[in-house]
Amino acid sequence: RDPRELDGEGLGRAAAAAAREGLDDAGWWEAFSARAREMAPHLALHDASLVLNGMARARRTDRALVEALLPRISSHLVYLTSAHLAMLSSAIAKADVHDARFAAALTRELKARLMEFHSAMEITMIVNAVSKLRVTDEDLYRRFVTHIQSQMGQEAFHVRDLSVIVGALARVQCADAGTMSRFTDCAVQTLPQATPLELARLMHACMSVSCTVHDFFSACVLQGREQAMTMDPAGLSNAAFAFGQCFEVAEVAHL
Repeated sequence: RDPRELDGEGLGRAAAAAAREGLDDAGWWEAFSARAREMAPHLALHDASLVLNGMARARRTDRALVEALLPRISSHLVYLTSAHLAMLSSAIAKADVHDARFAAALTRELKARLMEFHSAMEITMIVNAVSKLRVTDEDLYRRFVTHIQSQMGQEAFHVRDLSVIVGALARVQCADAGTMSRFTDCAVQTLPQATPLELARLMHACMSVSCTVHDFFSACVLQGREQAMTMDPAGLSNAAFAFGQCFEVAEVAHL
């Protein structure tokens, strides 16, 4: 459908559908962005979250649109569900927009409502987003860790989610060796399903806080070695770069 004909609700649905279906029509996305900017003052916040999230997933971020929406978003975070809050924060982080007022408002909101984040997907999305939005509140990250470890006792977190979580905590230097070790214990359950990039991310996070878990490192390397046999050239180069980054933080014989 022509984006120029869409209202706010239609834009939200269209963005979600286009991202889900992998639409790669540059002309359509340009028209979509133009219509979204035109509708920005009138977009309901849940529609705005769907629009921005869909654009981010499709790698069609629009900084001008994000910046136009930020003042209203910052003032109305309390009205968003945990899912929409996670989607919005993730989209803003992917657009590489940094706004001190939004970061402060998001920090306050998360401290008040962290217990509302139950699913592994929501928790992973919000932790990763906050770490990229230059939020520096150490107390918030301590609360994240406590909440995540509590949720891990109720729901099995996939290695895909855990690799993102530990990467985020390592990025902001808000995790210690003991914390990382507990995350690796949980990651072992689904380790055979990890991609080489996820394996490297887990190892890099552990090394960055001097968390020495030799058996886990060995399992990651063996898993990566098996997968390397069937990788294409792009996959091999990406994996080599990801594992190579581990040398930046530690020298480990396994590598």
